[in-house]
Amino acid sequence: MNRSRRVTVASARHRFLSGERVVEPLVDAHIVASWDRSVRARVPSNGGDIPFRSDADPESRLAWASREPVRKAVHALGTLPVGIVVADVDGTVLARADADRPARSALDRISLAPGFVYGEKAVGTNGVGTVIETGRSCFVDSVEHFHERFHDYACAGAPIRSPRDGSMIGVVDLTALSRDASPLMRSLAELTAAQIEAVLAGELTAAERVFYAEFSRLSARRPTFAFSADVALANAAAESLVPAAHQDGLRRMIERRLRQCDADTWICELNTGAHVLVSAHGVSHAGARVGLCATVAPAASAVTALANAPHWTKRRDADIDPVESLLPVLSTHSQSPTWRLAISGVRRALRSRRPFIVVGEPGVGKVAVISKVARTVAAASPVVVVSADADADGAATQKHPSWRAISSLYEGVLPENAVVVLKNVHEYSRGELDHVRLLLADVVLRRPDLAVVLTTRPTMLRDGGPLEPILRYTAATITIPPLRERMWDFRLIVGALMDQLDPGSASRLSASAWHRLEQFRWPGNIRQLAGVLAKAVEAAPRGVIHGEDLYVDDQVPLSGLGAVQAAERDLMVEVLRTVGGNKARAAQRLGISRSTLYRRLQMYGIGQM
Repeated sequence: MNRSRRVTVASARHRFLSGERVVEPLVDAHIVASWDRSVRARVPSNGGDIPFRSDADPESRLAWASREPVRKAVHALGTLPVGIVVADVDGTVLARADADRPARSALDRISLAPGFVYGEKAVGTNGVGTVIETGRSCFVDSVEHFHERFHDYACAGAPIRSPRDGSMIGVVDLTALSRDASPLMRSLAELTAAQIEAVLAGELTAAERVFYAEFSRLSARRPTFAFSADVALANAAAESLVPAAHQDGLRRMIERRLRQCDADTWICELNTGAHVLVSAHGVSHAGARVGLCATVAPAASAVTALANAPHWTKRRDADIDPVESLLPVLSTHSQSPTWRLAISGVRRALRSRRPFIVVGEPGVGKVAVISKVARTVAAASPVVVVSADADADGAATQKHPSWRAISSLYEGVLPENAVVVLKNVHEYSRGELDHVRLLLADVVLRRPDLAVVLTTRPTMLRDGGPLEPILRYTAATITIPPLRERMWDFRLIVGALMDQLDPGSASRLSASAWHRLEQFRWPGNIRQLAGVLAKAVEAAPRGVIHGEDLYVDDQVPLSGLGAVQAAERDLMVEVLRTVGGNKARAAQRLGISRSTLYRRLQMYGIGQM
């Protein structure tokens, strides 16, 4: 923390302790919220002792699981004077490690050692207690600490979660003197926590890991129940919607409805008279069902949820990628030369460990292909996907780690042999692209074990474009072909999608339905095709699906278009999507009049975008 910011935050803290309401842009909201909790807990702002528990267990399961990840983190820190501690969910320190004597002495001065309690209610704002209160990683520097004894220190903490139900079971904290600290400490804390969770997950059977991982993924965002032969799990949100007395009845209903299918969605009336929307699916491992997961929503939002849910997700969870689910079928049965060439190209490039680019239209499954092939090339290689959609403060989104994951490459804290996918680099800011350029130039020398892959769209590789400065650092460009160029596999893909939506239903497509499907260009590729089929299955759950049952918007038949017309039509669709459907702006970008644009749109059958 620089001197100017330190003075500003210290002044805000003084005003806060005097009873004033703090509105200061340089003081993060989560810091002010922690100060408020500390005051309400009657934590002294100076003086006093740090509580000590003589019954702390340094040989606990959590302490055992943390030993190797903490050792790796200390090694990654090198000679930096940073200490690492692991605490339980009550804030009691279980284990400590440090890189050198100065770090050890610094931690001793504030009693950051096994047995001492660093919960927020005991010592105020800090990297252990604040993580426990918020459930999120944090970085607390200097005078952001509530208690004066910590004002010369900076700390970064990250939660450790149970692989069984996703509940918090502890915290990893990195602490150093403020002058020696770096914001990258937060990234290292998050990585170390993830490695501890991996050790804990290793105690489970493969089937248990799949079951608990699915519950953890869903329960992080929604009210969720999960049932296996031995376990019944529910997060707090689910228990508030469905009282305990009615959960057994709900379980029996879910088991009954999924007896003959993999997934189902319905509105359920509880014995209390209340209604909830239930979306349930089976969890399988090695071809066998190992449990059931279900998300629930209150009746007030049930109709909205059904109306707004993407059509593909009516029978499947939102995060199940239709492209990824097709890869096992395509890997063994594809007859498309361009698809096989793309897969073999990705495989060769990953084995070379040289940076490369994967290009393809939206919906072709670029990241899914990279992830799948990476697992076949080296099953132990973790895949890290980084995108430009992190929060403004750099926090991680639900699907992607924060942009700090890129910075952490320089510190060597990513796992060995990781495959780092920089998703949709055309969406990155100029500053982020400069960072990518430096990374690509440096990674070959400093992290030759990493495979760095960039993904983008074909139209973004033009000469003079924003990506041109980074292209010379990549060894290869591999194109994932669009669906319209893989008609050899079209019936295979449609059949596989139909089997997922409604097992055994591929034969329900009439000759007119097949003809209609095969006549369109599918600019949204497999994801768009999956959505169209899901609509049809929903509209006609029984009987044969005919051509008129398939609603395909914004499409032009393949027949009757020459190569130039097809290219012009695709360019118009792309520009319209880029400008959000604004035809005036689209015409300006295309360099044609608005009336010409309207005539071309009508000629190509392009409706509202």
